[in-house]
Amino acid sequence: MKIENRKNEFFGLSENDLKIIRSKENPNLKYIGDIQEKVRRFVSFHNRNLYKVSKIRFKKDAVSQLENIFELLNFKVENSNLNKHLPNSLPIDPSILNAMLFCFDALKKYNSFKLKSFSKKLNNYKKELNQFLEKEYQKEFLKGEIFNNDFIKIFNYEKFNLSKNKVNQGVVILSPNRYSLFSLSTIALCNKLQIPIKSIIVRRFSIKRFKNEFKRDGYLLLKKIYRKLILKSDENANKILISLKEICSKLTGGFSDIKKMANARKIPLIFVDEFEESNNFLLKNKADIALFTGGGFIKKSFLNNFKIGIINLHMGILPFYKGMDVVESPLSEGRFDFVGLTSHIMDAQIDTGPLIKIYKLNPFYYESLGSLRNEIGLIMPFLLVDSFLKLTSNEKVLNRQKLLGRQYYFLHRDLISIINEVLFKNYNHKELTEVNKFIFEISKKLGID
Repeated sequence: MKIENRKNEFFGLSENDLKIIRSKENPNLKYIGDIQEKVRRFVSFHNRNLYKVSKIRFKKDAVSQLENIFELLNFKVENSNLNKHLPNSLPIDPSILNAMLFCFDALKKYNSFKLKSFSKKLNNYKKELNQFLEKEYQKEFLKGEIFNNDFIKIFNYEKFNLSKNKVNQGVVILSPNRYSLFSLSTIALCNKLQIPIKSIIVRRFSIKRFKNEFKRDGYLLLKKIYRKLILKSDENANKILISLKEICSKLTGGFSDIKKMANARKIPLIFVDEFEESNNFLLKNKADIALFTGGGFIKKSFLNNFKIGIINLHMGILPFYKGMDVVESPLSEGRFDFVGLTSHIMDAQIDTGPLIKIYKLNPFYYESLGSLRNEIGLIMPFLLVDSFLKLTSNEKVLNRQKLLGRQYYFLHRDLISIINEVLFKNYNHKELTEVNKFIFEISKKLGID
């Protein structure tokens, strides 16, 4: 396989690769598994853009390379540390199926002669996966109570209020945009709990940033902009009992703009295109810890500004689910017990830093991915602040991540549809969710109900 070491970019399967893959006598499964993982990452990373990338990368060999990639992904290999968390009875690794679906989409644009046979394989895999998830849902639902969290007991802010050194434990808030509900709610919570905010750093939504994010997210970015910057609302249109927009308004006293809120509370604030541009600003407005409420990748030079580190609240269970769409991915794999969030200290890699706390959620309370993601968003400000409280009261809480799990990427719309179908078909929960119970109780405690 042609790999450019400096960028670890995939430039196609070599003749030697194909010879090893197609060998019927004593195939080298370890080698094939390694190639398959690199190809999975390449295809999944480019996802909707695979057709354009393949034309540039593979030129006249684009169709044959994509056909060979599809057949390689279809090859059954043994589990490794990357996917040991998958159920043994899983008919196909959904992450591999995800890459096959994006590969098939690219081949359709080339009008490949193998589309008919590939389509038949994909339809069989999707049918088997749907049936598997139906069975797993019923099986796991019977023991669903073990998924429940008492978030009121978890969010023990009274302990922080007793700390003698809390004045020295201020934070810097990192925000993706001036209207972020997550950022606004986190700032307001810090104010409510008397956690000093040393400064706020907000990324501008520049033309360069739009182009970079559009290249990654495609037209999903337009939906995100519409809901978050124009409507200033929750991530998805799916309704939940109480929205992040509602709780944010109660916490902030009606503020919907970080700049106005910072001015009212006399908190130093700076707008930047990239967080690294604030290094000089931080010389006067520094803290040992920053709270990350979104804004993209963080470079090592910026990480070094914080003695203890930057706390991120990842929407997945680490170390198993790194990257993107990690609410959806465990559900696609039948791991209904692996839905939740993980707080960790950020490092130079993606989602690999020391762990602070894992917070699991019960997925059986939700009839769609949209409502599940909205309630995760609702509780995130509280759990991010909770992670700060846990870290400042006991730095020994940090745990090094084990070398398990793998990187996930955008999940194909076909797999999203399968998950939503399973959730909707089996949904039968009429009581308050654990998140709802927490929000109502904490609202009373904080005097914002």
